[in-house]
Amino acid sequence: MATRKSPRLNGPPAKARKENDQQDDVAVVVVTDAAVEEPTPPVFNLINDCCYAILDWLSREDLRSFGQTCKWAQQVATNFHQMNHTAMNYRVYGLGQIFGPALFDLQNTQKIHIWGMNLDPYRNVKSYCNKPIKQIRLGDTILSVAKVNCLKKLLRTVECVKLERCRINGDFYENFLKFCINIKGLHVGSSYHRNPNGDHILIGVDNGWLTRKYPTLEHLEVTRGLARRVDELKIFFEQNPNVRSFATDSTFLEENFDLFRTTKIKLDLLAIWDNSASVTAFRDNLNSLHERGVFQRLHWYCRLVSANEASLNALEKLSVGHWNLGECATISSLLVNIKELIIRFYLNGSTTMETTARNLVNLERVYLGEPTCEAIVSFIRHSAKLKKIKVAHSIGMPNSNIDGLDLAAWNKGREKLFGARKVTIYVPEHVYLATKWATNKTDYSLIELKRGNSYDWGSDFNLY
Repeated sequence: MATRKSPRLNGPPAKARKENDQQDDVAVVVVTDAAVEEPTPPVFNLINDCCYAILDWLSREDLRSFGQTCKWAQQVATNFHQMNHTAMNYRVYGLGQIFGPALFDLQNTQKIHIWGMNLDPYRNVKSYCNKPIKQIRLGDTILSVAKVNCLKKLLRTVECVKLERCRINGDFYENFLKFCINIKGLHVGSSYHRNPNGDHILIGVDNGWLTRKYPTLEHLEVTRGLARRVDELKIFFEQNPNVRSFATDSTFLEENFDLFRTTKIKLDLLAIWDNSASVTAFRDNLNSLHERGVFQRLHWYCRLVSANEASLNALEKLSVGHWNLGECATISSLLVNIKELIIRFYLNGSTTMETTARNLVNLERVYLGEPTCEAIVSFIRHSAKLKKIKVAHSIGMPNSNIDGLDLAAWNKGREKLFGARKVTIYVPEHVYLATKWATNKTDYSLIELKRGNSYDWGSDFNLY
């Protein structure tokens, strides 16, 4: 009968075994580290996907409450918020300690607005906003050293800076702009203040910031109430050929027409806020700039639309403060090249937009401030190239916050339109949720409904 061999007798000495055991342990650790570096199995992603599907039924208030339950829930809520509320603007108020919902909003927003002279909002941003943001908007304030110091970390990563009626003590570039090393868009509104010589100023004590180079800058806006010539603009465009988009008002452009005529400024896009008294003369001068190749595309913002808009060369986008449905139906036949239409408010008139929708055959995007359902349906049924509709407010949409929108019927109407593209409709959250809860569906073959905050509509001016 065979006898079992003793490990002690046939194996290595005790000291050798201990060393071998340690080597085996090291080998195990190495294998474990290698395993950690492997991609996460898809099954684990399913957990988050299921959570996102559930969270899509909740309001932002419920989402924030869910995110406060534990660290895992906070991360899931943060990820969902970043995917579905990318265009949300958060205004920072002069509060003391921020906590709860306000803290969630501040830590997850991509756009921060600070208004007024109070220093507290700037301190809150410094204390609680630890992630890079895309846009910061400041207004009605003096940008003191203390305020700018609070923003320095964000300014180094921000892509767009909007300043309205702001002043700064000292040089604008040295005390503010030089920190914005990744800036793509700069919007500077009138400060409505005067320097010691009595001249209007853009910001700060002079226009020296316009003589600097900004390697990353692509868009400049200079508005409103600046009825003066600014020779430094010539230097600005010469030193910053990467700036291919310029937005200003007609009053400022009138004062600087000669500067654009006599230089080699070349723009892809010129955006104009119309406040000109001499309408016909201004349009003639504007067309002459286009013929000289100063700009390729034109965006036009006005209070009321008229037949004069049809005479504008290269008009691609039209933004109207008030759209008189009766008068503008005829005018729309002259605007067949428009790709984007913004109607911020309605005047009393017909409840249908069918004539306008039929005439604007190249329309791709529509922004409607206070539409009726009939107005939305008009574009769905008649604008074949339309891809996006934004509904800013649901005032004119009866029962939409209770019964939801009849997307199935809207989809059937669009299916009858030859060559129709699929259109995405962005609505206020309560309309989106009402529709989802009522119909259990927001995505059809040619119609899809999404939250308004899920898409950054963008504007040449600070309209929304």
